[in-house]
Amino acid sequence: MRLSEAYQQHFRVVMADTADLRNESFRLRHKVYCVEHGFLDALDHPDGRERDEYDSHSLHALLQHQETGRFIGTVRLVLPRPRAERYVMPMAGLCGDPRFLSGRLLPLASTAEVSRFAISHELRRELMAGGASCAQQRRVAMNLTLGLMTGVLQLSVAAGITHLCAVMEPALLRLLARQGISFAPLGPLVEYHGLRQPAYGLVRQIVDDLRETHPEHWDIVTDDGRLVVESDDWTVGADADREPAMASAA
Repeated sequence: MRLSEAYQQHFRVVMADTADLRNESFRLRHKVYCVEHGFLDALDHPDGRERDEYDSHSLHALLQHQETGRFIGTVRLVLPRPRAERYVMPMAGLCGDPRFLSGRLLPLASTAEVSRFAISHELRRELMAGGASCAQQRRVAMNLTLGLMTGVLQLSVAAGITHLCAVMEPALLRLLARQGISFAPLGPLVEYHGLRQPAYGLVRQIVDDLRETHPEHWDIVTDDGRLVVESDDWTVGADADREPAMASAA
């Protein structure tokens, strides 16, 4: 069975487009960021939902385990504010690179930040702990980040986003690079709950490069090409100026 077929059999991306689903995302973020990692103080979120001021202009996605219905991962896309004259996103307060601050590198109206890129280690371990009969599920569970990238692409297409930026752990940057999803650093490492790397990229190039280097992973991230077909702004193989690619975690 192809990896993308196995992925679709065990996991699906759910757009958190209702209050109930967004609350599932907030609760999962609390589990990952406050409980599992301790990046954020759980006392600041007494209702068990991790939220901040950027959620009001963000789109959210969840990664759901098909057999159990449990949500194992979540990600959000912090969208540009209409008619804003500056970036309104976590990275704006962290990245001091002049190329970013000038607004010339990333178009203000169509750049979004990938943020709260989170997978529960506890739930992932549970999936990996099955016996020999669960070998296929374990194979898929080793690549859960690809499912969140499917969510990122789906949200980007829906919102007309052409460029992405993010602030992520160097370890996540290396993991994504091994999976064929490469990001260009933007300035030096910054301190944000540990050292993080600001990074950025063009959505089309991320998808193009992934297809060239890891076609099985491209199948997952693009939902076997469906998300590429749905986009009017960029297409795989389109002639365009090449730009470096992107990252996540803030």
